[in-house]
Amino acid sequence: MEEDLAVLKNHERCQHKLHELWDTVRTLKTYVETYELERNVMRAQRDEAIAEADRADAENVKLASSSNPQQKIKYLQQVKKDNQELCRKNRALNMRLARQAAKVIRERNGCSELEVGDASIDTLASATLDDTMEDSVDHSAERSGEEILRSMRDRSGVLEQRLERLRLARQQVDGCSEEAPPPQEASGSESETQTRSIEVPLAGTSPRSVTSPSMSSNSGLRSPQVRRQDLRIK
Repeated sequence: MEEDLAVLKNHERCQHKLHELWDTVRTLKTYVETYELERNVMRAQRDEAIAEADRADAENVKLASSSNPQQKIKYLQQVKKDNQELCRKNRALNMRLARQAAKVIRERNGCSELEVGDASIDTLASATLDDTMEDSVDHSAERSGEEILRSMRDRSGVLEQRLERLRLARQQVDGCSEEAPPPQEASGSESETQTRSIEVPLAGTSPRSVTSPSMSSNSGLRSPQVRRQDLRIK
């Protein structure tokens, strides 16, 4: 009886192992199919890019060898357009490589499983991304997972330091604005002192005491009415 139970347990364990092996086989098959799909798409893109480059080179040679100024201007415009298109494709490829590297890291760490639907490629979808993303993902495919994580930690540390500096600067600005007196109060106090200094002498003077310099200088001269009164009295 015990032997039968041992055989049954071993059989259940073997069945569990077989299920795990089949799951591993399905996962590997998914990896292989995804790899083949991406390889075919990349080959098609490479062939298309080579054909476009050859065609553009032939047209540029014709335009450059022409003596017509309009043809030379057209050549320069075509070169500029080709460079812009190449930059867009380069950004799209770098973003795709970055996504693949992040996906590999997640699969290696066991965070999530690879999905076949994520293997769809759209080279022009990320054409409107900023040029700043290009520097951060140029060599992402060549680096290992540890290097990518290390660079992400370093970048997060730099961002935290910058945020702390900005926070301290804002606190200093707020402190300076609180310590400085408002300009209206200062101007109001000055106006009050001026009005007080003006009102003090006016309060002590009378209408008779206020005389002009011309009146004080001509105080010795008498008016004609006073002279007539003197003559009548005489």
